[in-house]
Amino acid sequence: MAIPKNSAVRLLAKENNLTAISNLKNLFWVQEEHVIVGLAWGGHTQALKDYPSSQRWPIYEIEGYALGRHIEKVNEISHDSDRVDSHLIGLAIIFYEEGGHTQNLPETLELITRTIHRGIQEGLIRSLKETLPSVDGELLLAKADKLSMLMQQHKVDYQHALAILTDVEILETTAMSNENKSIHHLIPSGFFRFCSIG
Repeated sequence: MAIPKNSAVRLLAKENNLTAISNLKNLFWVQEEHVIVGLAWGGHTQALKDYPSSQRWPIYEIEGYALGRHIEKVNEISHDSDRVDSHLIGLAIIFYEEGGHTQNLPETLELITRTIHRGIQEGLIRSLKETLPSVDGELLLAKADKLSMLMQQHKVDYQHALAILTDVEILETTAMSNENKSIHHLIPSGFFRFCSIG
């Protein structure tokens, strides 16, 4: 089966192969929005800025950035009040789904944690619940909020924040089941790892 022309353009743009796209333009009419989506999908921000196109609609950029899981770029677009609307938020959720980024709990938790728009976060939880119906959406959102707070307060990345939160949860659980033990036995090793980097 042959790859549709516009899919080929998107894939070439995803790889930032603008020379090949230019050659394709000699063979057939290339829809510029597919170049924009592909460049965003590949995370080629500078190439996207430099690309001469009249199609500067955020819908194409958010499609590509969400497909490629470029969370910060989706955050930028969704935070820009002049560019965002409910349709754009819905598209971000759809293309995160299409990119396969809402299929499992760990990846979706990170995505929700690093996403700043509440509407997108809630949509991602709904999407995850289609795959994992037993997920408690409110609990997941609360955990994402805690992780986000830890990342901001302690200037750590997601993985460090997750380690801290996991250690705190273990500490709380252990403390409740071992009330007679000294506190020194209850401090998890991850806490010391965090203190040494922070």
